[in-house]
Amino acid sequence: RGKIGIVMNAIWFEPVNDSLADRLAAERAQAFYLTWFLDPVVFGRYPREMQEILGEDLPKFTKDDLKSSKNGLDFIGI
Repeated sequence: RGKIGIVMNAIWFEPVNDSLADRLAAERAQAFYLTWFLDPVVFGRYPREMQEILGEDLPKFTKDDLKSSKNGLDFIGI
């Protein structure tokens, strides 16, 4: 029996300074670079930042999609 996983090229984004704008920019960068792949297979949804920006333009998950992806990973490689 095999194992199923995903390997990501993880880059961590840090704000340039402690301003709210820079912190939010770092969170958006993380959402659009890394967690838009991981959140759907781990949590069954897109990152909040993507939902706020893209809204209805994001692809929809069917009930079957969510059922098949729940507990669907044996590992996450970083």
